[in-house]
Amino acid sequence: MWIFTTNEGFASVVQDLDFPGTLQVRCRVLQDAHNWADAIAAMTNSGAEFTVVAWDGADYAYRIQGVPPALFGNLLANLVDDIDYPDFKSTLPVQVHDAYLDVWTATRNALAKLDRLNGDGSDA
Repeated sequence: MWIFTTNEGFASVVQDLDFPGTLQVRCRVLQDAHNWADAIAAMTNSGAEFTVVAWDGADYAYRIQGVPPALFGNLLANLVDDIDYPDFKSTLPVQVHDAYLDVWTATRNALAKLDRLNGDGSDA
């Protein structure tokens, strides 16, 4: 699952094969990884810390391992509850705005083409 947020940044979340039953939060930017680790840790009542591990040569160079799915789900629910804007793109930090807009544009174009190929006729 790809997740783009205004404060934590971009992450790819997958099952953690090293820690069965948990998730791995993968980031390309070190600051994003620290933001996600802090947000995950803030969801615990035990003061647990989640460490950012560097994976040299990996597509996602920074990872947080062993994240309980229910904990991460609660974090996502809180992020949804905190939405207070009518337009996501206008809330983005200037450093990532263009990169996120590129993703938005690419998916918009690809999905519009897919709709046309499937006979939907829309170009939303």
